[in-house]
Amino acid sequence: MTNPEQYGLDVVSGEIPACEYARLSVARHFEDLKKDWGYYFNEQAGLKPIKFFKILKHWRGEFYNKSFVPEPWQAWVLYVFYGWKRKEDNKRRFKYLYIEIPRKNGKTTFMAACTLYHMLVDDENAPEVYYAATKEQQARLCLDEARNIAKQTPEVKKRLNILKYTIEYPERNGMMRSLGSDSDKQDGLNPSMAILDEMHAHKDLGMFDKLNTAFGMRAQPTLMMITTAGGNKANPCYTYRAMCIDVLRGIKKQDNLFPLIYTIDEEDDWKAESSWIKANPSWPILNKIEFRDDAASAMEFAHMETSFKTLKLNVWTDSESVWIRDEDWMRCAGEAREPEGVCYGGADFAESKDLCALVLQWPGEPRHIKSWFWIPEKKVREKEDRVDYWVWKKQGHVRVIPGDAIDHQQLAVEVLGILEKYRVQGLTYDKYGIGEAVIQTMINEGFPVDKLHPMKQQTTQYQGPIRKLEEEVLLGKINHEGHPVLQWNIRNVVLYMDSYGGVKFNKSKAIEKIDGAVAIAMSYAEEINGEKPVTVTFRKFD
Repeated sequence: MTNPEQYGLDVVSGEIPACEYARLSVARHFEDLKKDWGYYFNEQAGLKPIKFFKILKHWRGEFYNKSFVPEPWQAWVLYVFYGWKRKEDNKRRFKYLYIEIPRKNGKTTFMAACTLYHMLVDDENAPEVYYAATKEQQARLCLDEARNIAKQTPEVKKRLNILKYTIEYPERNGMMRSLGSDSDKQDGLNPSMAILDEMHAHKDLGMFDKLNTAFGMRAQPTLMMITTAGGNKANPCYTYRAMCIDVLRGIKKQDNLFPLIYTIDEEDDWKAESSWIKANPSWPILNKIEFRDDAASAMEFAHMETSFKTLKLNVWTDSESVWIRDEDWMRCAGEAREPEGVCYGGADFAESKDLCALVLQWPGEPRHIKSWFWIPEKKVREKEDRVDYWVWKKQGHVRVIPGDAIDHQQLAVEVLGILEKYRVQGLTYDKYGIGEAVIQTMINEGFPVDKLHPMKQQTTQYQGPIRKLEEEVLLGKINHEGHPVLQWNIRNVVLYMDSYGGVKFNKSKAIEKIDGAVAIAMSYAEEINGEKPVTVTFRKFD
């Protein structure tokens, strides 16, 4: 039998490579064993589900009809989750299990086996188990896994009624079925156990709340959440994940939550096989040829990097596809200085209630880029749990404007104060939102109208600037001074490509703000479309 305690000791000692969050999760168990408190650990209760799993039979692939021997990490989860008890009533300590793990590590089969254990062995009267997902069809995939395992296992099959959309357990009046956010019937639930599959795909906590509040008088309800990383940090899963990390680090306390996150650490090289092993606890049985082929493709093609990091390494990303690799961008982070000569400007002032950006760029070897950002304080507070605006403000990288929105007149005055310091040849801008109002104020203050050029969100307008910027980044021919807000904006970019191969920024698909990237492209457009250098002068405002 797999020795789960030895797995835990090996993770803590470093014998088994694991990321910070996995090590903290494992270490938490050993630290809790030393406490004199309201919980105790029952080793036999922890080993009981591991023994049950060995009865189950695989139903497909190379393991067909072989016993399900849990991987060491799976045995560890069972050991800890089911072993910890409350002293007051001897019921389970943990109500919530949050597992974050890359694909192909056996999570669907593992969850299916957990539900069969709960249904048959967990001593629950009238057990009611739900597989929940954003779509009922997705939830049925998990239910089908349990159905097929049960059919393949004689000891289980004889005790259950295995129907197309339901599994029934007549002996204890139990049932198991799938549930989606699109299901017709979501009321009248009385679950004893629920599996929330691929939590990263849920746009709100509606399903979580529905299940969590439906447990009612169940003595030891179980809500297991299992997911890969996602590409939208605005979704609630990322917030829940952050809370789990706070629990692991001792910042927050929630004794009935067992979080376990497998990924790579921030300083790890995602291209190294040692990092792949760290993020994938089932590495010994993974298809390594396929994995290495996927890795090679991600290293070769930028648009495949994000999916590889997200699905294979469990790294949360900021956009659906990579436009410019972060390492390529940061290789262009040169010394901050005051450049000389003529420059060209781009501005994205679209949102009065969100981020606004101004970029100036000086042609040369390398091209020098300076950027400025503004954002209203209300938006900073709304996003302070996932965007480092306060840190950037303290560092002088973003101007936080008091109030709910940016006043277009104040913004125009501040922009003019920047422009008058340099030999600006012209400024390309987006007319949307407050852009036109800002520009009109600038004109009223004396900025030459013939040096202001609106730009439409069309591939014909963006194709040249975007491709030129890409080329110069890859050749290391720019210096953007390592501005962190600009770096974040670049990382968030998703490109739209038309049928002719023309590209533009896809704001509707971007996970977070891309205003700085838009402003850079506009500054390139200003240069491409501009006249011969003519120094702009204008009447200084009062």
